[in-house]
Amino acid sequence: KRMDFHGKENLHDHLVGDDHAADTLPYKRLKTAVDAWCALWLWPLDKADLLPSRAEFLQGMAMILEGGFTPDGSLAAPSMDEFADPAPDFLDQLEPDAPARDLFKAAANRQDSLFRETNVEALVETFDWLKTAVEVATRERFVHFDLIFADVMKARGGFDLIVGNPPWVRPGWNEGNAIAEIDPKFVGLSAADAKKALTSVLTSQKRIDEFIQNYTSSKGALEATSSAAFFPFAGDGRNNLYKCFVDIAFRTVSREGICGMLHQDGHLSEGAAADFRAHWYGRIVKRFHFRNEIKSKMFSEVHNELTYSINIYRGSAAEPEFVNISNAFLPSQVDECFAHDGAGPMGSLKNDTGKWNTTGHRDRVVAIGIEELRAMAELSGDNQDVMKARFIQPFAKSEINALRKFSDASLSLEGGDDIQLNGMWDEAAAQKNGVLQKLTDFRDTAEET
Repeated sequence: KRMDFHGKENLHDHLVGDDHAADTLPYKRLKTAVDAWCALWLWPLDKADLLPSRAEFLQGMAMILEGGFTPDGSLAAPSMDEFADPAPDFLDQLEPDAPARDLFKAAANRQDSLFRETNVEALVETFDWLKTAVEVATRERFVHFDLIFADVMKARGGFDLIVGNPPWVRPGWNEGNAIAEIDPKFVGLSAADAKKALTSVLTSQKRIDEFIQNYTSSKGALEATSSAAFFPFAGDGRNNLYKCFVDIAFRTVSREGICGMLHQDGHLSEGAAADFRAHWYGRIVKRFHFRNEIKSKMFSEVHNELTYSINIYRGSAAEPEFVNISNAFLPSQVDECFAHDGAGPMGSLKNDTGKWNTTGHRDRVVAIGIEELRAMAELSGDNQDVMKARFIQPFAKSEINALRKFSDASLSLEGGDDIQLNGMWDEAAAQKNGVLQKLTDFRDTAEET
């Protein structure tokens, strides 16, 4: 049956719960539940007293997901005692030699509870902590890909194609940026100057509230994006947002699907990204690395010394095997590398006239497998786990042989036990403490300089 625009809109509102039906459908129940969990990470500081205890949270989740009304129409809330200890899994309650039909029956009973009548909006109005959680979710706009595209996940196991250019930034708290959002004239302050300017900026309760809200959102986002609970592939640690999006792509692509993403390459050299590298090596099929030196034809708003790469990923993990082109300047150079017949000199980064070399050559296409990674692991000292080796950028095929030779050599120096490294100034901390200052000044004579 064909459906007009208004019919589709009404159906959509019903499915997502915007029609305010007394019996909330499963989608809105699930969204409210996962929104509430995410909201705990970005909870408003002025409502800390409303944070639910573990038992209160589990009780709320049970009422949202399982619901139920008593005969007189009141909400049927599970007893708080039920959540004092972790609820046993129904599998644990079966006898070890129980027949399969008992397992199916137990699973069916658990599934049936999702279809008991539930009014989520009534629950939100009843519990102050849940109301606050919904307000946080509305403000922060959480996106749950697995839930929004549940039909795709069920039918195909994920998307056949994912393409993206995710953000290249590390979440964090910056007082200078927070002040600049309140008053633009303070844009560009150093950390030390931002602290000094606080009293002159936060002159009203409205500004104070805005500053605290910015702090809550920034710190909460930092904690969430740094947690393996949210991003199991990216893992714990202060993650650049591009890694979080790659993580989402790995989880939502089908086994036969393909991902194409443009992002930075910090994970290939960072020590803290070893676990993520292991997943990356198992998924990468093609990697084309670029330097942004020719800004007129690439990203004009990006610094010329910044590098990034186009990455093609497979839908499921396999033994490392991918092709790599490093230090390209234009996308056309990649095409030329694959089309080249291998004849003639390859050249280097710059040509004979001193300009960036934008021509392609077949020898620039380097095949990387487990043996190449092993040589990199031995050379970089990461030989305990080849899959976590730091990636060394090969300019051409001939460099792989050089890497193997270097990896076979000793990594230690005679008398190395007497060598020590001592840290000097930490620039960020020294500026914050006022030890270092960034000043621009001019002198009239060389002697004064």
